[in-house]
Amino acid sequence: MQEISSVFGIEWKLLLVQIINFCILLFVLQRFLYKPLLKIIDERKGLMEKGVEDARSAKESLEKAEIDGKEIHDKAKAEAREFLSSSKTEAIKMKERALMDAEKEKEKLLKEAVELGKRLEEEAILRSKESIARMATLAAEKILREKH
Repeated sequence: MQEISSVFGIEWKLLLVQIINFCILLFVLQRFLYKPLLKIIDERKGLMEKGVEDARSAKESLEKAEIDGKEIHDKAKAEAREFLSSSKTEAIKMKERALMDAEKEKEKLLKEAVELGKRLEEEAILRSKESIARMATLAAEKILREKH
């Protein structure tokens, strides 16, 4: 062994000091660099996993919201169609009622006009009779005056 160390020029004391320095350096690096670095890497890995999970959750929520939105849209469309249909039906009924009311009003006005026409005709006949009676009286007076 001594031959090998003399051939390669190895000094055992220096080798031992270097091994101790290496162990100290290894201990310091592991304690102050390697462990904190692994801790940071684990934290980032956790954050990345949480981010991926949040993204997955957000995607699922978005898909559910899109489905819910489509259902709400379809439901609103159906309700709008139903409302429009009932509105049309109601409008037709209101139109029919208005036509019936207008027809009744027309008949009432026509009846009143006929009654007014009859009344005016009766008044005109009465006036005519009175005029004829007056004229007959005047004619009779005139005839009587001429005879006297």
